Amino acid sequence: MVPYWKKLAYSFVSVMVGGATLVALLFGLSGKTPAQYLVSTPEATFAGAVAVWVIAIPFILNVNNVSGWCFWLYLGIGSIFVPIIVFAGLLALYIKYATLFSHDQNTAKILSTLILLGILATPSSAGTLTYLLLLQNSQESGLKRMNQPAVD
Repeated sequence: MVPYWKKLAYSFVSVMVGGATLVALLFGLSGKTPAQYLVSTPEATFAGAVAVWVIAIPFILNVNNVSGWCFWLYLGIGSIFVPIIVFAGLLALYIKYATLFSHDQNTAKILSTLILLGILATPSSAGTLTYLLLLQNSQESGLKRMNQPAVD
């Protein structure tokens, strides 16, 4: 079993990896994209990543076994966590300000939202994969230590 403090440390490292991936992705994009409207500075990206990390802490601490099919299940769940949070926020804004846009503008907003969610899935997947690989490595080394005979 991996201690809670180690899980939190691994997850924080993975948040920084996900945030760095998003910053690199945003700087790599050219022209006006939905992502550039969402995040204008790296500091805002990392602040958002830390905010999502705080929301995810209960889920992070409940992950115990990352071997076999559980690894892939957690990777899928972790990869869609950030896009779902962003979608809920954008949906709330869209509902609140729906009367301000024409039909053509609504279609453009929906398409840009789908593009944004696709963009956000990449750093979310990178961060989740980092966390799961670190946790899996820690679990395997803990099992090896438990199975070794005591040295006299």
